[in-house]
Amino acid sequence: MAKRNLYQAAMKSGQSSSRYSSYLMEASKVGDELSFIKRKSDFETEKFGKLAGLISSGLELTSTLYGGYKDAEEFKSKVKALEGQYGKMSKSDLSFLDKLKGKEFEYTFGEGDSAKTFSKAGVITQGGLALGEFELKNNFSKPTLLKEATGGDYKSTITWSQMEEKDRSKFLDLYPEGTESNLFSFINKYKFSE
Repeated sequence: MAKRNLYQAAMKSGQSSSRYSSYLMEASKVGDELSFIKRKSDFETEKFGKLAGLISSGLELTSTLYGGYKDAEEFKSKVKALEGQYGKMSKSDLSFLDKLKGKEFEYTFGEGDSAKTFSKAGVITQGGLALGEFELKNNFSKPTLLKEATGGDYKSTITWSQMEEKDRSKFLDLYPEGTESNLFSFINKYKFSE
């Protein structure tokens, strides 16, 4: 019987050791599964982050391209306004070296002595004036040199005194409560009587 008890004890010890190893393996397996799930989650999060970044970059690029398109359309409208006022536009040619130096294109309207040459900023500004875009749209105004010199009375300006009577009448018909800003717009829009 002693042999049998020794045998059973050894068997039970072996079984216990096996069960313990089995539990350790299961615990290790759960740890590995959790580690895998964490790595998979990290991968999915990184993948989503890259996708969100790609979408964001795409929207930014689209916005930039649309802004460029709108600027180009605005520039074209101002060029047309200036062509109506001065004549056909021609653009200066720049060498590669000039472009590297940052030299701007020059835009010439008309031909001969009456030709007017502007930079791109000049085209935008003069075109805006020709289209009447530069009027005060807020309820406030900064004092201008003209306003300071005349006290705000446009009729005391040299320009007003040099206008012929029919041009003054035309101005007053268009701007019953005229300001110096209106006078400036009027001068740029209409040619005086010769």
